[in-house]
Amino acid sequence: MFADGAWRLYDPTYAAFYVDARAPEAGALNHDAIVELYRKNPDRVTRINLNYRPGLDSFTGRSIFLKSNPSGVIGPDRPMTFPLELDLCKSSALTKGNFDARYQGASYLGAASTNQQQAWRITCLQPGQAYHFILEPGFLGGDLEVDDRRKFDITARIENDGRSEELARELDFSSGNSQKLTIPFVARKKHIAITLTHPYRGPKYRYLTVSRVSVELVDPDQHSAASTR
Repeated sequence: MFADGAWRLYDPTYAAFYVDARAPEAGALNHDAIVELYRKNPDRVTRINLNYRPGLDSFTGRSIFLKSNPSGVIGPDRPMTFPLELDLCKSSALTKGNFDARYQGASYLGAASTNQQQAWRITCLQPGQAYHFILEPGFLGGDLEVDDRRKFDITARIENDGRSEELARELDFSSGNSQKLTIPFVARKKHIAITLTHPYRGPKYRYLTVSRVSVELVDPDQHSAASTR
């Protein structure tokens, strides 16, 4: 907000703000000043938070300002791509109950208060084995008109041992809940990357919530049939 003649950054979730330890009387710093101090003089940054709730150390502090991409003002016109990982040696599925600080950005795709895309890294795969990456949507939200087509477009880019492939998919919510998003692939190494993007940039909102993400083993014949659809 603009207050006392300057732009200042406040985090309402944690009732937090940042001041310069050498001049705390100057009040809350703006985003660019915080980034500059964290880069050059991190010991001068003092975080003040007036309440505590889970996630404080994950969602505030130096890493948020220096590692976020994008950093600064966000909104429906500025896509953010969240890095996410699914380690099949630990679990083959994540549900919305698991979407904690480690999986920030997994809860929805699309343009709402933020514009979220997802970059999944799938590890502990069996090279040569066929799989399905499956995303199960919850509901479609946003500025939906009465005669809206109730569809959501997704592009999946698969990076698989130096080879790249893009698959376009359309999820249809016209009858209520949508079908699952299924992305077939054959693992060439023990890990691959799948990036999910969408075309929505505002000013109207369009997004879908995510209830579950999983990776399933399939036999090669099933994979070939799915790839032709």
